[in-house]
Amino acid sequence: MLIQSDIAVIRQQKRWVRGRQLMLTILLTAVMLPALAAQSLTSISHRVTQEGVVLIEIKASEPFKTLPASFSTYSPSRIIVDIAGSSSLDSKAYAVNQNGVGDLRIVESADRTRVVAQLEKKLPYEISIDDKSLIVEIGKPQSAAAAAQTAETSAESAAESSTDVQSGANGRLSLNFQNIEIRSVLQLLADFTGLNMVVSDTVGGNITLRLKDVRWQEALDIILQTKGLTMRQKGNIMMVAPTVEVTARERLEAESKISLEQLAPLKTKIIKVKYGTARELADLMKTEANLFLSERGSIGVDKRTNSLLVHDIPSSIRKIAGLISQLDRPVR
Repeated sequence: MLIQSDIAVIRQQKRWVRGRQLMLTILLTAVMLPALAAQSLTSISHRVTQEGVVLIEIKASEPFKTLPASFSTYSPSRIIVDIAGSSSLDSKAYAVNQNGVGDLRIVESADRTRVVAQLEKKLPYEISIDDKSLIVEIGKPQSAAAAAQTAETSAESAAESSTDVQSGANGRLSLNFQNIEIRSVLQLLADFTGLNMVVSDTVGGNITLRLKDVRWQEALDIILQTKGLTMRQKGNIMMVAPTVEVTARERLEAESKISLEQLAPLKTKIIKVKYGTARELADLMKTEANLFLSERGSIGVDKRTNSLLVHDIPSSIRKIAGLISQLDRPVR
């Protein structure tokens, strides 16, 4: 039978549990409300004013608090606007085809939506906000205030920084970045070159730089050196990661390759020499073959059959056989 003190303890525990449940509910509500109020794009429309300005109106589910980041490129001529939030648009492309403005392209990422206006030539533009509408006026000469706003960096957020990319002749470009995310700069260079780029998750931070009429390779080298990064390229894919990370990975790959070579079984391949003597070819190959031989590999000569005996792991044998096929040719 419960005594009075036990009943009091049970009541106190119940109040404590109800209090934790209430606090948990408040916390969950605080977390969920921003997500529920997250901005998303709902519609895009356009028209041409009497002055010939192409006016594009982008509507969102929530009011715009600040001007989104934007920049323009020369080659190809484009205007790019990065808007925080997702897109609820039905289409990813909208045809304008008026007064030098072609298509509008919509590109989504994890935390933003990029609106790209394809242009026939470089055109001035202005961006303004009106509650839930973002207005982009293309072909309208910039006012002094708008030009200053485009050139200056917002102190509130790197995502609101102004950027400028200008393409010159022979693959040269001019860059004017102010406190912009390093990942965004790398993405811009990838867009400029047309190459695919894979950036390590450990790459982060912001950068400010101003470069005029430089090759894109030089711009990339400067950015990588400044931030302690390294790039490796395979075909049309560039991979960017911190130098320490790349060095460690390549060292591990080299050690793994050596371990595999030491464990691989040795084979012997007899390669008959057709257009010379095996001894002459062996002497000629001493330097070149050593580049392909593993630590356990060797090359011998069979004078009776005028053949070379290659004793090594299969991968090295294939490389040496290819080299012999290039050297063993008739003299013209």
